[in-house]
Amino acid sequence: MRKTVLILLLFTCLFPLFSTETETYFYYSRENERRDSSEFSLTVPQLSLRVYNIYDNRKIFEKGAMEDVLIGFINNIPPGVRDIISLGAETGFSVSEYDFHAVLDARLLKSGYSDISSAFSFFMSLDISSSFSFPLFVSDDVSFNLSFAPHIKVSMMNAEGGKIKGIGAESIKAIVRRINAGEPEALLSFFEQDVPVSWYFSAPLDFSATLYLPRGFFTSLALYSAFDYTLSSDEAFFLPPSLDVSAGWKSQWKHFSLYAEISLVDLVSPFINKGVTFADMMALRAGFVLFDVLGFEAECLKGYMNYRAFLNLFVLRLDLAYGIKTYSPVLKGERQDYLALAVSLGW
Repeated sequence: MRKTVLILLLFTCLFPLFSTETETYFYYSRENERRDSSEFSLTVPQLSLRVYNIYDNRKIFEKGAMEDVLIGFINNIPPGVRDIISLGAETGFSVSEYDFHAVLDARLLKSGYSDISSAFSFFMSLDISSSFSFPLFVSDDVSFNLSFAPHIKVSMMNAEGGKIKGIGAESIKAIVRRINAGEPEALLSFFEQDVPVSWYFSAPLDFSATLYLPRGFFTSLALYSAFDYTLSSDEAFFLPPSLDVSAGWKSQWKHFSLYAEISLVDLVSPFINKGVTFADMMALRAGFVLFDVLGFEAECLKGYMNYRAFLNLFVLRLDLAYGIKTYSPVLKGERQDYLALAVSLGW
């Protein structure tokens, strides 16, 4: 039994180092839950896929030719730096008051105008974190929990200024036409560009404090990515931290639990970005879990609705999410909708 557990833990720790997929977005966070001292959980791993600009692209697949579908998909992406598709892999375990997680994230982005002449870039990051919690029980109904989480983050982008040189309208059209003509190897020419690579490294810290009150109420304060001094391949810079404040309620019956939470997200942003309003920092969420098998959550973040659901089938878990990703706290029009699906094994 001990050997089996050691093998699983070793696999959990090493999997992200060899995986090429990534990105996790799925909720049911344990940040604001009381924990049992004997609790143990393991995820090996969670694989996720997120596709952007769903609403604007809903009709392009009615077109027959692959070239028309590809060109229509790219033309519908808004101008500026935008996500196209992302893959993710997350693995980790929790033992009592300790959490370990490793997340690998790979994203294909577009920059430039909203047409096929735009440039593309590929971004990948690995985030390994450990979370340590220190609970203090004042009474049966009142407790306090302090936690901190050191991270190690490594990321790379395959282009200077977020652009891949040499890939434009003509080359993409030519590749698609060659594929339609029976030359599947033509796709390789997309990845054979001589493109510079920039590396980034940082070791930020996250802190959080949660106060649990009677009748299921709680309030928390979280400081994310403090001391995030990032070293890149050509420069060094400091990323400002994010300060979140939240209050909520959770009630659990025999086979049903209900929760609601209100938060102010990134309270530091108004001091850095002009034009940020109170609504930009407001987050409201509510959801339920039934028989620990089915769960649903709705969230209003920065004025946009996001929806998430999960289904637990023994050790298999499926997560589905649809929502809005915003790209700027100032320009509210800079946004894209997304559809995300994740599959994971866990105990």
